Amino acid sequence: MKKSFLPFILLAVPMVLAAQSKSVPGIEKVTVFTDGAQVERSVTVNVRNGEQTLQFEGISPYFDATSLQVKAKGSLTVLGVSHHFVKADSAQLAQKQTAAKKLLKEASRNVEELNAQFEALNRQAEMVKSNCQTTNRTVVTPLENIRQLKTYYYNELLSINRKQLELSDQLSVAREVKKQRQKTLDSLSAIQPKRLAVIDVKVDAPAATRAQFSFTYYVNRASWYPTYDLRANSTSQPLHLTYKANISQQTGEEWKNIPVTLSSANPNRSNTAPELSPYWLNFYRPKVLKKNEYIVGRAAGLDASAARRSLSKNAVAVDGIEEMNMMDMMEPAAMLDVAASEAKFGYEFAIGHPLTILSDNQLSTATIGEYEIPATYAYQSSPKIDKDAFLMAFATDWDQFNLLGGEAMVFYENSFVGKTYLDPTQQNDTLSLSLGRDNGIRIERKLQKANSSRKVLGSTQTLTKDWQISIRNSRSEKVTLKVFDQIPVSQNSEITVSVLNLSGGELNKETGIVTWTLTLEPDQTRQLNLSYQVKFPKNKSIVIE
Repeated sequence: MKKSFLPFILLAVPMVLAAQSKSVPGIEKVTVFTDGAQVERSVTVNVRNGEQTLQFEGISPYFDATSLQVKAKGSLTVLGVSHHFVKADSAQLAQKQTAAKKLLKEASRNVEELNAQFEALNRQAEMVKSNCQTTNRTVVTPLENIRQLKTYYYNELLSINRKQLELSDQLSVAREVKKQRQKTLDSLSAIQPKRLAVIDVKVDAPAATRAQFSFTYYVNRASWYPTYDLRANSTSQPLHLTYKANISQQTGEEWKNIPVTLSSANPNRSNTAPELSPYWLNFYRPKVLKKNEYIVGRAAGLDASAARRSLSKNAVAVDGIEEMNMMDMMEPAAMLDVAASEAKFGYEFAIGHPLTILSDNQLSTATIGEYEIPATYAYQSSPKIDKDAFLMAFATDWDQFNLLGGEAMVFYENSFVGKTYLDPTQQNDTLSLSLGRDNGIRIERKLQKANSSRKVLGSTQTLTKDWQISIRNSRSEKVTLKVFDQIPVSQNSEITVSVLNLSGGELNKETGIVTWTLTLEPDQTRQLNLSYQVKFPKNKSIVIE
């Protein structure tokens, strides 16, 4: 029977392998998610007639077996699919270890032999020294004979010493050889053979044929995340945004010169729609702990605060026991030709040039977009907290660029000014971005002591505060600046706050925040006054800045 492109989900139980043909499917495409990746492989193989098991090697050991899909195109029937794991380098590694052990044994034997020769020379030297003692001679020994013996013993000892020096040099070399061979063996012993998965496909072919096999599977240990460069050359130009993808993988596969697509989807998230459980309500009755009982979280190694934090917001106390429903969730350069599109569950970026991403967990950075975003600029400052002015960019029409949340490096006038976080999920048509401090706007806030006082009249005391804010635009261009300060807000009927002077500022009576919107020409200076009066009983005390 002729079958074409038949998908099979991987079987959990391995099959007994018959005669096998091995091949390595080439990687056709990789889709990298924010957590994990989908790998697509294919290969064409020769299939003999009859039942047989084909083996496809080189698959990552971190692939998800439940995600595997196998398609076969050809005159054959796929009977089943399973998988097993192998250590691809184990045989070669074992041979290297055996050879290293043999060399180490030879080096150890050489050291032992040299040590034995050195010990024999030591004993020979002791014998010569013993025979050379004059106490062993008699009075009748002729003097000439004694001289000859001394010359003989001298020559013997000299010869022995020379041999010992030679042996010492040989021993040093032999010990170093042994040391290096021991290191080689230790390094080989520390190597863990590369573990790979093998997919076994059992087929039945009525006649010898050629068939194409395609494999698709999800694999862990791969990810990507976005970062951005935000550049503003002046407040009269649009905001330039560079969209970067940082890709890494440690799957055990080498992705060399292959098409890569980036996806914002997370396949590890549950796709099951949630359902509400009954929201039971009852009176709270504290549970009395016995001597050896622990509060929730202790048995799991959590402290009390961590245990409380781990409870769902919808947890209900019933009979003194915290109950909740939980679901395990896993959340996980040169400019490239990138096609961005909106996928069913997020965004996809098809990079137009093949990439090489090795299995070394090192980041590979690719630029996936460069955009000019319309923006308006304004400065803002809260001199009560920080005397500096901060340049803000308010970008519009940004949602068309498929941005994701990520860290942004901020540059202004070709200078790095800091980092910020780009959050496209904010519920606003305008994206607010901080471009950092600007020392070209100088702000000073001082208490005017001449206009500030404390007075007591009858049972009431009155505090008067007068603050002066001086602002100077030392830039060569006109700037718009928002200045924020505040008036204290009373939360007690015995405390009365009266506003004396706001210099035209807009007051939010609920929060006490005062806002000034100013336009300053180059080298222009403005002064703002903020003064207020607080009345309260003289026998009470309050703290006012």
